[in-house]
Amino acid sequence: MRWAAALVMVGALGVLAAPADGLPARVPFVNKLSAPPTPAKIQFGSDLRWEAAPLLGDLEGDAEFWDLFYTAAEGISREAPTVPFDGWLSGVYVKGRAISGDMPGPGGSQPFRVGVEQRLLDGRLQVVSTSNPPFQLPGTNGTYYYWIGPPYTGFQMPLKTGEYVSFDTRGGTFAVFGNAPGSSSASTVGKGQEQNAGVIWTGTPHPGVELLMRMVEQPKVPTVKLEAAAPLIGRALTLEKEAERARPNTAKKKLRSSIGELGAAAALVHQAGEAREGELSHDSEVSIEHYLSEAVAEDKAAVSAKKTRARETHIRIAMETKRTALGDVGKSKSLARQVP
Repeated sequence: MRWAAALVMVGALGVLAAPADGLPARVPFVNKLSAPPTPAKIQFGSDLRWEAAPLLGDLEGDAEFWDLFYTAAEGISREAPTVPFDGWLSGVYVKGRAISGDMPGPGGSQPFRVGVEQRLLDGRLQVVSTSNPPFQLPGTNGTYYYWIGPPYTGFQMPLKTGEYVSFDTRGGTFAVFGNAPGSSSASTVGKGQEQNAGVIWTGTPHPGVELLMRMVEQPKVPTVKLEAAAPLIGRALTLEKEAERARPNTAKKKLRSSIGELGAAAALVHQAGEAREGELSHDSEVSIEHYLSEAVAEDKAAVSAKKTRARETHIRIAMETKRTALGDVGKSKSLARQVP
């Protein structure tokens, strides 16, 4: 077999042994994927600047509190009270102290939980999850930080954009509110089971009162560019399948279209690997781009091929490299979902 023919047969997979004419063998590409970089944590919620006070009194039964909006500056809201990005709740700062309740602990501490709620179309909130086991707020004034997620809580607490985070108690009095003109919070009080997932709350607003709780979030790794690249690769694969048994002129048109789809996909993958996007690790970007470039090279070779058998061989190799690229895209999205 001549060297040119050997290349046709192995294509993107590389030559595993030197051909008979003594030319150097191609080194097979090592496919390596790794987790994308972890985005920096962000904070949202109260800026904790107000003096803590027991502004909402002694409540019997389950009681839950959340912020509606914060003090405006020059007519513009200082910060939205809801979750800004999809991610996971890493922890919360709570400013104030516990005063009373039904389960006093050392130093006058009292239990509380942290809840995540989604807003319904009618304005009510529905519980998504509530931390467990409960935290303890001390009976002395301070700003306290509570970690969320194993081993501090029994499970991770995912967040979605637009959700609320609440301070949940078994009743009693907590000095965790600030007298904040222009701010507003809300509360709901029940007789038990109010913090279970799926329960719907109707909030009572409290103008001028701010819940002094600030959230720390680990944002998810975005996969927008990868999500956009996948169907382009899929369309290129479909075009190649159609070209495989088509007449030469039709096959060439479909292959040129396939090359165009791959070019657009490669641009998206490259963007996904840039630091400002953070969707891909360097390893994953190199791997996906390698297989896309190999697929383009095989499609171009198929367009130039003079014989049907040679064209079909190039197309088969190109389809295989596209399948590998699609598999790497799927694995990369799976790695992104595992962060943190």
